[in-house]
Amino acid sequence: MALAGIYAPGVRLVATHYARGRGVATGVVVGALTLGSGSPNLVRGVGDVPWQVTIIVTSGLAVTSAIVVVPVRTGPGAVSTPPLDLGAAARAMVHSRPLGLATAGYLGHMCELYALWAWMATFYTASRTTSAGAAPSVSETGVVVFAAVGVAGDGGLGGCGAAGRPARPHRDHQRRHDHQWLLLPGQPVGVRRSW
Repeated sequence: MALAGIYAPGVRLVATHYARGRGVATGVVVGALTLGSGSPNLVRGVGDVPWQVTIIVTSGLAVTSAIVVVPVRTGPGAVSTPPLDLGAAARAMVHSRPLGLATAGYLGHMCELYALWAWMATFYTASRTTSAGAAPSVSETGVVVFAAVGVAGDGGLGGCGAAGRPARPHRDHQRRHDHQWLLLPGQPVGVRRSW
């Protein structure tokens, strides 16, 4: 949940610097946050180090990142923001059903995403142990889990980049109906349909 406090302001800050290319810029932020979230797995995997060293190294990386962004200021596209009023925000979520549902959906998404990432090493280890008869090494597990999380970062970059482009009218009908195709059982994501 703490990342939600960094993610939204970071995306908003970057958006103030880009009138054009805002989708790609947003994708870079999403991808960077995703890779940063997976970095403990990479540190553990590449170095095959004790968990204490992983915590120290990744904490150092987080502090370094915070120092690097200190001089960053809003860009020319910034608009004034009202002062933070948590009471008004809570009342708005209670009285505005769409706002409350959107907030609950976002927070639920973050919980499920981070739960998946937190358990991914355990799932991978159990799967490899079952299929190969032996547990994978710590290095293998760390690198594989980082790569799996990194795929999500690449998806964020690609998805946000595509969202920043105007839709082509002849593709709108297909885009509106692609989600229905995904509901069919046994359909692999990313495979173009032939019909």
